[in-house]
Amino acid sequence: MTGAGAAAVERSLAVVVPTRGSPTLLRALESLAADLATAFTDALLVVIDDATPRPIEIPERVGGIATRLLRLDRRHGFGPAVNVGVAACAARWVAVVNDDVEVERGCFTALVDALVKRTAWVACPAVEAREAPSSAPGRTSVVDESLYRLVWDRATLRTQPIAFERSLTPHYPSGALALYDRACWDVLGGYDEHFAPYYWEDVDLGLRALARRLAGDERFTAVHVPAARGRHERHRTVVDEPRSLRKTIYRRNRELILHRHLASPSLRRAHLAMLVPRALRGLLSGDASHLRGALWARRLGRTEWRDGAPPSGALDALLDGRV
Repeated sequence: MTGAGAAAVERSLAVVVPTRGSPTLLRALESLAADLATAFTDALLVVIDDATPRPIEIPERVGGIATRLLRLDRRHGFGPAVNVGVAACAARWVAVVNDDVEVERGCFTALVDALVKRTAWVACPAVEAREAPSSAPGRTSVVDESLYRLVWDRATLRTQPIAFERSLTPHYPSGALALYDRACWDVLGGYDEHFAPYYWEDVDLGLRALARRLAGDERFTAVHVPAARGRHERHRTVVDEPRSLRKTIYRRNRELILHRHLASPSLRRAHLAMLVPRALRGLLSGDASHLRGALWARRLGRTEWRDGAPPSGALDALLDGRV
């Protein structure tokens, strides 16, 4: 890894932006800097170049806000890149932001105020994104990415979008845009890098925090801050991957979530009973992503996570409405 830009001095707030060279990066940085300059002039923008084919360049300052560019020598993926960026800066609060997100003025002030006034580990803004409903192909609706709900649908874990202009307790902090208390981030250990290169790492982080809250640590409460707003141009961060690989990774990581956080034997059996015929139907139609994802997750579960820990049960608590 190589680095350039502002030194890692103590700051109130750092914003970590991993990138694979998205054309929206500079526009995103300008938006972030414009908001930071109103209240956090000592803030730092940390950009992680995740081994883009053409190494990116950024100015030493954007809109008066200092920047630091870190280049990884090989591709690590979203979660590991974020972890590198957070480790490289010293700040009380750390925001994780996609390179295709823009924020409205006052976003970071509202998020910091929420963390200061409430006992919380993460503040989640209203993140505007466009979702294509499965029931109406070709149409889109505006949803809040911070409020996706984890639901159990036909023995499968799914994320369900929530319409914009609502305020609920987040099930997990969106990887697109959220502000974290750095001390709590460090307790959790950041993103689990088994989920690399992308998908579901933010869900896992939220469920690990919820498990701590259920165990009695009240710091690990997530808050939704609708006064803080951002816009996300979705899917720009993974467009360089074949669709078949994206589907396999998505399904592998969903299985990892169940491996780590679903304790109910009956729900696990129901999921397995559904997965086998679905994988077979996929093979017959030329889609091996269900089978490949499940086998990949099973191998990781056996070889990488040998700590013997039982599932956290955090997902059970969400699904049965205990939180």
